[in-house]
Amino acid sequence: MLTRLLSALCTAATLSVSLANEPVMVPTIEGDWWQVAGQPDLGPLNSPRQQPVDFAIWQARDGTWQLWSCIRYTSDPKNTRVLFRWEGRELTQRDWTPMGIAQKADPSVGEFEGRIGAPHVVEEGGRYVMFYHSAGFHAQVSDDGKQFTRQLAPDGSARIFGPDPGTYGRDIMLTRIHDKWHGYYGGSTPDPTGKHYAAVFVKVAETDSLFGAWSREFIVNSEGQAGSGGYNAECPQVIFRHGWYYLFRTEVYGANNRTHIYRSKSPYKFGIDSDVYHVGTLPIAAPEIFEYQGNDYVAALNPGLDGIRVARLGWTETTLDDADAASVTNTQPASRPLKPSLAPETLLLATTPELPPELRSANAAVAEHTLFADAHGTWHLWAAIRDTARGDVLGHWESTDFFSDSAWRWTGELTDSKEGRASLRSPVVAQHDGRWWRLHSESAEADGRGEERRIVASVSADGRAWAAYRNADGHSQVFSGPGAARDPFLVRFGDTWHCYYTGHYDGDEKNSAVYVRTSLDLLEWSSPKIVHEDYEPAGGRRADTHESPIVVQRDGWYYLFRTAAGDGTYVYRSRDPLDFGRGYMINKFIAKLPLTAPELVVGPDGRDYVTSSRDETGARIRMYRLIWDNSEAAQ
Repeated sequence: MLTRLLSALCTAATLSVSLANEPVMVPTIEGDWWQVAGQPDLGPLNSPRQQPVDFAIWQARDGTWQLWSCIRYTSDPKNTRVLFRWEGRELTQRDWTPMGIAQKADPSVGEFEGRIGAPHVVEEGGRYVMFYHSAGFHAQVSDDGKQFTRQLAPDGSARIFGPDPGTYGRDIMLTRIHDKWHGYYGGSTPDPTGKHYAAVFVKVAETDSLFGAWSREFIVNSEGQAGSGGYNAECPQVIFRHGWYYLFRTEVYGANNRTHIYRSKSPYKFGIDSDVYHVGTLPIAAPEIFEYQGNDYVAALNPGLDGIRVARLGWTETTLDDADAASVTNTQPASRPLKPSLAPETLLLATTPELPPELRSANAAVAEHTLFADAHGTWHLWAAIRDTARGDVLGHWESTDFFSDSAWRWTGELTDSKEGRASLRSPVVAQHDGRWWRLHSESAEADGRGEERRIVASVSADGRAWAAYRNADGHSQVFSGPGAARDPFLVRFGDTWHCYYTGHYDGDEKNSAVYVRTSLDLLEWSSPKIVHEDYEPAGGRRADTHESPIVVQRDGWYYLFRTAAGDGTYVYRSRDPLDFGRGYMINKFIAKLPLTAPELVVGPDGRDYVTSSRDETGARIRMYRLIWDNSEAAQ
């Protein structure tokens, strides 16, 4: 890290004078885009979540235009990804002809089953050569630019080289510089503490051939305003124009897509944790830049990740200062986001209590919970107590002092199932129309109705004494489904109540997601809508990857906190409380906090506080002050 810092400081000192107000040629999008590829028909691999992403575009021997794209989130159970092919008669033709699935990963030649992506095509020695990644960078060749055959090494592998040990590399592009092939690729690499940071790398061929030995790995660009997260250095492109090398580095896919542009006299120096070479941004993602008939063109992903588009790439002369201003104008970026973090101080609120004999169990533990003040200003905590001798019950603590130095008082009050094994979890309390409403999730097994987990309600006139709500059928249910509805959270935006909760679809608990329903009275609820789903959560898709969602509004933005069991709490930001992203969501991700099943509450001092049902010692409910910071240091 020290070497990188010194390198950045020296670079900045050298360039700060020489580049000041110097004329700069910056790329711009000229004219309108035209779409060349849309959502492909994958036959039995079709999925409503599929997305065309990184791709290659080139002209074949017969003059037709070829496009191969990685399609992710297919229904293929083997990690989902395939390469799909389109063909166009002319570059300017819209909606090229889909030609079908072109390739899948083949483990017999050293590829990672189901994982194949980021093709890139060049010509060498009269042949077309395609590099792609699949557990390293692999190659195949073609005489006509349409039909490719893997280039196998003596060991039977198609692998040419991989990133250096410790580096996670992908999205390779090839270009010849000084008569040597250079392979630029994005990814991340660990610093001395083991934390990965975003970087663009290069390896250089040691012979004239793409199929010979390659150099060790060099970092040519890292971090800076494009971000330091592991997915903030995607799909690099390096081209030489107007006497300079230009690096295009994608930070974000999707609706807020953004690619950063750097300019340098050296193809190996685009800024290490420094923006001194940065000359602008474009609202595009995963660009491929190519020349045709004397003009530059750029192909890029659609903002909706539902196809690929092409436009003319122009060049405009401006000054470095103006280039920075143009960057803001072109991308219309949001204001620097508030980023949540935890203050170091913490208060212990509750531990697993001494239970009545009929409920005692060595495995009993406090879990999901809610905090609120009653009509008299006393603070209450209701929490699920999991795995008692009779199942999961709700327990009660209270305190007259929100900031008590000791744990809140255990009252011994319990909400239990009247019949069968109890399964009451995830309480949440809100005030509405002069009453307190408590929602929690409950398994219908308790009353023999044979349904999955659902959301039920209790009401109170003062926040102290509770009675089960009964609907016209005599039941406490306010809604159920899809799947096992659980972990409700209530918040009102304007006049409308929003209940965010966890559910699943297609009868498979692995298809878990965050849902929302809306209501004006807490009794009549809208149909469910998925507002957030991570298609590739850490540790794989499981029933417990979208737990305990809470949503708050701060500074004109909505923030979703959701717990992935065993992996902390992820925080996402959106302008729309009904959309926190599905699939690839790096453009909405803000922070990760070491919390489990958090509850956010505004304290008597007007500050935000957040709780967690676990700490380093186990199941204990603790409270932290939540800090919102939009300073540059916080980012």
